Amino acid sequence: MTTSEQTDPAPRKAREGDRELNYGFLQNFVGHYLRLAYEASYDDFAKRLGEDQLKPGYFSMLVIIRNNRGITQRELGESIGRDKSSVAKALRTLEDRGLIYRERVENDRRNYASFLTDKGLETYERMEVKAQEHTKHLDAVIGPERRDAVFGALRDLIDLRHGSSDS
Repeated sequence: MTTSEQTDPAPRKAREGDRELNYGFLQNFVGHYLRLAYEASYDDFAKRLGEDQLKPGYFSMLVIIRNNRGITQRELGESIGRDKSSVAKALRTLEDRGLIYRERVENDRRNYASFLTDKGLETYERMEVKAQEHTKHLDAVIGPERRDAVFGALRDLIDLRHGSSDS
């Protein structure tokens, strides 16, 4: 039996009346499941945000900026796994919304340090409450007995990006 013929459940439950789809290779493709899991997590978080409708990635940036006053664009990009141009665009969006401000780094005039504005801090604090609700919901779905294993597996996959894998 080939991998694509195995009988693991399909990533998406069929709705009543829908035909059962053959996912072939994707049925056992970790990246496919990671993408679907990300989308489900993203949707849950976005619903909880309500009026604070920022992309979850922007929330990650607010968290890092709040906890690392004066972080540079390069440091921020490394911390969230984004390239320089993606970070620059996101910082402009956050700045345009009045959530952050940037100042030139004294010793390196080409770099800017990022800080939360008062509005940014207020937004962060509201979003943090919603993020904690989101986390509790996902923890309930995963279950306490699987939480450490899930995080361990995700960290191992993230380490692939940094060449930390033996494979």
